[in-house]
Amino acid sequence: MKPGDIYNVDFPFKPPFPPDGNNSKKRPALIIAISPDGTALALMVKITGSAPTLKYPNRIEIVHWSQANLDKESYAEIDTEEQFDLKEANTYRGTLNPLDFNNILSEYIKLKSRTRHTRRPAR
Repeated sequence: MKPGDIYNVDFPFKPPFPPDGNNSKKRPALIIAISPDGTALALMVKITGSAPTLKYPNRIEIVHWSQANLDKESYAEIDTEEQFDLKEANTYRGTLNPLDFNNILSEYIKLKSRTRHTRRPAR
């Protein structure tokens, strides 16, 4: 298991939750980083089949989606991330093409950098 790998995980929805009571969906997720201190945690971003929209502008196209064993054209939603115990990510899907992974990682880092600089200190 390494950054760039894709696993199926039970990815939580953002509130508000759907009326059917489900608060998560089994979906592919991209490993961005694994904790360097040896703990079994991974930072993953959601993969979706929906293109960017005004409401969800931070979706980055996965150009080589079929090479990564994804079922359809896909996008990494870089502002939807979760920390997972590696034991929860038990179904390996594939590995992103290095060009896709580097593009997504670069955009993720840019987004996090912008977010960090726009937050105001708590009072």
